[in-house]
Order: sequence, then C-alpha cells, then structure tokens
Amino acid sequence: MVRRFQQHRALWNDRLYDFRHSVDTAWEIPVSFLGLPEDAARDSSNYGVSREAPFHRAIASLPIQYADFTFIDVGAGMGKSVFMATDYPFRRVIGVELSRAMMEVAERNLQRYHSRARKCWNVELVLADAATYVFPAERSVYYFHDPFGAPATRRVAGSILKSMEECPRDNYIVAAHYESATVDRTWDEFPWLTLVADRADCQIYRTRSNSS
Repeated sequence: MVRRFQQHRALWNDRLYDFRHSVDTAWEIPVSFLGLPEDAARDSSNYGVSREAPFHRAIASLPIQYADFTFIDVGAGMGKSVFMATDYPFRRVIGVELSRAMMEVAERNLQRYHSRARKCWNVELVLADAATYVFPAERSVYYFHDPFGAPATRRVAGSILKSMEECPRDNYIVAAHYESATVDRTWDEFPWLTLVADRADCQIYRTRSNSS
C-alpha cells in the first residue's frame, strides 16, 4: 500500500513538472518501442522518468564551480534531466541519445521548455551512440540514469577514458538509479575513478586527473 501510494505521488509530481514547464516527459516506455538497432536494444533499459528531488540532491552536492563544467546527460531520453540541469549555471548542457524517437520528443520539449529557475541557456541535443560519441575535452559532469547495462557502460567508460587521456582533466560521474530493483555497480570496476558519494539513489565518482 505504501509503495503504491509513493508510485502514484511520484507520477503526479512528474506530470506536474511537465505542466509547469510545458514539456512532455512523464512516460514509462519499453525499450522495444524506442526504435533502437537490435544490438543496442539488447543492452538498453526501458525509458524511465528522472525524479526532481534525487536529481537535485545529487547535482547540488557536487563540490564544483558549475560554470567551469559541462553537464552531459548520457541517454537523455525526452530531455528531463537536461532541462533540470539548466537550473544550474553550467558552462553548457548536452544530452546524448541513441533513439531517434526519443530525440524528436526531446527537441520539441526543448523548444517549449521554460523555467524561472533557468541559469544555463547553452543547450545541445545530440543523436549519437554514447559508446562512439566523441566527448568534449572539457571538465564535465557525466550523468547516467540507468540508460543501459554493464557492457554498454564499459564501452562508454572507454570513450570517457580516451577523452581524458587526450586532455587530462577532472570530471564527475553521477550514476543514478532511483527505482531500480538492483544497483549496477559497473563503475566501481574502473581504477581511474574514485567513489566520493555512495547513496541509495546514486553513486558519484571523481576521475583521477592522471587517468591511471
């Protein structure tokens, strides 16, 4: 009963967010409806909604000057985390998404989105495979809200490491999993990451500047 009430309250809050900001994000969509290539679909997660409270709890806790960092949402879906990130004065905000169907919705949402709390206006949505996407050589906060499984996580981690080797810098990785039944701790495998926060709804890692 309590869990059902919490689920209904979360859904109401998601729809209220959409109403306040004139966007359409409050959906749960099976991966089979995302129009992904078969190999990518096998390692992708269903589309789920990012929740406001845990997102802001994680991002507000980062010990950074936001203007020095780029926020990159890997698996941006319909764009909600991208929009919430604009509440912070990041250097810029990027959303990377593989599903063309999701990207088209995110682009429409971006055109309509409005918020009195908005502090970042430099926003880019990129239709790309995160495993082959060339991450910008900028200090970044990489945000993952359960977009895919361990194999894809390892490939994306390799892309991030390659970018760091070419341009050494400090970054943060936020691995969020607000409602997952099991927590994927794949990010713990990488020696070039240091766990700086371990919470029920996310883990936060800092990259080591020497990438070793």
